[in-house]
Amino acid sequence: MDAMSRSYFARDVAAQVAGALREIDLMLFPRGCAGCGAPDDVLCTSCAPLFDCPVHREFPPALISSGYCYSCCSYAGAVRRAILQWKDHDDVQVGRLFARFLSHRACEVVPQICTPGSRIAVVPLPSTRASIARRGRFHTVEISRPVSRALEHSLAEQEIAVRHVCAVNFHAGARKSVKGTVAQRQRRSRTQMYVRSRAYPILRAYPSVILVDDICTTGSTLLGCSRVLRAAGFHVLCAVTLAAVLPSQLQDDVH
Repeated sequence: MDAMSRSYFARDVAAQVAGALREIDLMLFPRGCAGCGAPDDVLCTSCAPLFDCPVHREFPPALISSGYCYSCCSYAGAVRRAILQWKDHDDVQVGRLFARFLSHRACEVVPQICTPGSRIAVVPLPSTRASIARRGRFHTVEISRPVSRALEHSLAEQEIAVRHVCAVNFHAGARKSVKGTVAQRQRRSRTQMYVRSRAYPILRAYPSVILVDDICTTGSTLLGCSRVLRAAGFHVLCAVTLAAVLPSQLQDDVH
């Protein structure tokens, strides 16, 4: 058995073991679908396919060079309920599925916009200190790190290097931009974020940035992050998110 065959065999065994452990877990600790509450599944057969309905939002190419934020699906209904179950109620099991969905989406789009030999930094959008304290974790990292690992593997043949870095923070006392008009939210995000000093050496070595977030609503946080990275001399290629509020859905009261 050659090295590649051993690798595939190991993956098959790991998948079988993971499946068996999941069945045992569900027997010992019954749960419902994160999207609709149907019994005995993390995401039921009706809700899981909703995360494979790719959408994209347009953004100014001056800030995001591809001009797009790529998402797995639209943020509504069962998708919204499932994401909030993970995000605000620490549903680790569904979070693992989300990491897989978003990694698949990133591996579909990123190879099309990168050139061989590029050096890419995968940067999670920041959360405010208040949000991290309330949730007890920086939840975006739970999906951004798997995306980085998946891209590293997917892009290796093109000699594209990938590195994960938490590069951007909110200033102390900053609040997420969820009130006011879209323009007001964008102004607040732009002034409330900064590039972390310890991230500069990594970003200089990996100057092409891919932003990762859970939801793109108004896009104010995404654009604010892009602006501070651009101002610091780094190139934002695109953004990938688990879900997006489409322009037809967008209202000032969307959170």
